[in-house]
Amino acid sequence: MPNPAAHQLRGAEAIVASLPEVFGAFPDDSFVLCTIAADGTLGSSMTAKLPADPSSWDAMIREMTDHLIEREAARGFLVPQIAAAVCPAADQPEYDEAARHTHQALTHHLNTISRTRSLPLLEVLYVTPTRWWSALCSGPACCPPGGRDVPTGPDGRPWPAKSELLASLAPFREPDATEHRQAIRREHQGLIEKFEVQGPHAFQQYGRNLLADTIRGVAAGYTPDGLGSDITARLALLLQSRVIHADVLLYLDPVNLKATQALCRTLARVCVEPYTNYAGVILALHALASWGVGDLPTARLSLEAANEVDPGNALAELLYDNIVAGAEFEVLHRVGDALKSLESHG
Repeated sequence: MPNPAAHQLRGAEAIVASLPEVFGAFPDDSFVLCTIAADGTLGSSMTAKLPADPSSWDAMIREMTDHLIEREAARGFLVPQIAAAVCPAADQPEYDEAARHTHQALTHHLNTISRTRSLPLLEVLYVTPTRWWSALCSGPACCPPGGRDVPTGPDGRPWPAKSELLASLAPFREPDATEHRQAIRREHQGLIEKFEVQGPHAFQQYGRNLLADTIRGVAAGYTPDGLGSDITARLALLLQSRVIHADVLLYLDPVNLKATQALCRTLARVCVEPYTNYAGVILALHALASWGVGDLPTARLSLEAANEVDPGNALAELLYDNIVAGAEFEVLHRVGDALKSLESHG
C-alpha cells in the first residue's frame, strides 16, 4: 500500500509533485491541506471542494486544520508546519491577476490560523494540471509570473484529473439510469414482501447468502456489469443493512478482494436519482476493498464520493480517519479472518 509518509518534501516543487502521487490523480477543484514534519516528511493530508462563497473559507480551513491536528495527535505525531494548495477546476483560469485577487483572502486565513495555532505555514500554492505558482512568494527569480511546470505522470503524460476518476464512480446516466431506477423500485417492494414473509433472521440470511454467492461468482470470472439490473438493485438495497454489509469483511482475502472491489463499484453506480444516498455505504465498502488491494488513492476518492452522496456516513468517516491517520489495512484484514473463522464453525 502506498505510504504518504514516505514522501520527503523539500520546498514548493516537491509539494506540487507529491499531490498527484498521494491522491492518485491531479486533485482538481480542490483545496488541499497537509501537515509536514520538521524533517520534511509528509504527514496527513485532506482535500475539500473550495466553497464558491469566500465568506465560508475561514471556517472550512479552521475545521480542516483542527481535524488534522487531532488525527496526528492521536498517533503521537506533533504538527510542526502545514502547507496548502488550491487546485482549480479545469474551466478556471491560470493564476492571473483576477485569480490572485480572489485567493488573497484564502492566504490571509491560512496566515491567521498559522499564527493562532503556532503552526508555521510552509507554503500556499496555486496548482493547475500544467503550471503552479506560490501565493507566498513573488520573486521573479524563483517564482516567475508565468509559473513553473507541474511534473508529469510516470508515463510522461499529465496526471488524470480527480474529477475524471470520480465520474467513473458516479451513477449511471440516461438511458441506463431509467432501467436501474425502475429495478430499484421493483426490488424495494419485493424485499419488503420477502421480509414480511420470512422474518428478520431468515431475510438477513438470504441477503448474506446472495452477497456471498455474487462475490464468489465475480471472483470466478463473472462481470458485475453483466449481473442484470434486478440483481444489482437487490444487492444495493440489501447492503443498506449493517448486518449484511458487515459481511464484506469476510471477503477481504486475496481470492475475493478484487471481486469485492469491482462489485461495489458497480453497485454504487446503480444508485441513480433519487436513490443516490444508497451509494454512500457501498462507496465506503469500495474504499475498504481498494485499501485492501493497495490502491490508497482510489480509496480516498471513493470516500470523497461517499461523503458527497451521504454526508456523515459512519463507515466512510471511520475509514477516512484510519486512512488519514496511516493505519495499516492488515488491522481490518485480521478482523475479516476472525469473522470468517467464526462463520466456518457455525
